Amino acid sequence: MGSSAQAALVSNGLTGNTEFDGWVDLKAGTLTTADLTSGFGSNESGSGDGVLTRTSGSHYPAGSSLYSFSGNSTFEVSDTSALSDVNTVVFSILSWPNGESAMSIAPTLNFNGGTQAIAADYLGTQSYGTIDFGGPVETIAYTFQWDLSSIGDVIGSYDIDWGQIVHAGVLALQLESSDTFSLSSALAPAAAPEPGSVVLAGLGVLGMVGAFRRRRAET
Repeated sequence: MGSSAQAALVSNGLTGNTEFDGWVDLKAGTLTTADLTSGFGSNESGSGDGVLTRTSGSHYPAGSSLYSFSGNSTFEVSDTSALSDVNTVVFSILSWPNGESAMSIAPTLNFNGGTQAIAADYLGTQSYGTIDFGGPVETIAYTFQWDLSSIGDVIGSYDIDWGQIVHAGVLALQLESSDTFSLSSALAPAAAPEPGSVVLAGLGVLGMVGAFRRRRAET
């Protein structure tokens, strides 16, 4: 397996054996609303078998992105891995904020068909250029990473659920996993904030610089 040479939305530089899924050109002409609600496979070169599904709401393939005029939506990306055990997952969303937020619900991860709803351990943003809506609007790559190396179960499949806010489109998505944990090179370690701060950062990260480490609850 190993890292592939796809043109990544975010360059993660993960070590170990890796898998990649990318969704690009998420707009009319690439997919339909029916595709989106039934499950749309990753379409970027070098992708595996990841699937994107709109699970509720009204975002649809518009002229330049998945977009909604009338309300928030929830989405899921899922993957059945060919790796022997998934120890980290990095997920990136290319979008733009409506006000201070792009997401109504921060991404959470479930594995092996469960409903664990694990929050990301790391998150960060980087500016990605602009899109024209009667004037330039800044687009941002929101990146989330999970460290799953301490989980005792062998992880063979996983899904990530999140909410997208009205008027905040989805231009592209990227999903990368590895059987070895290493911090994405797109993220940098920093002092851990309170867990609530991470949730707020995930929902309104415009202007946030770098990445934050989320404290796991000790059990």
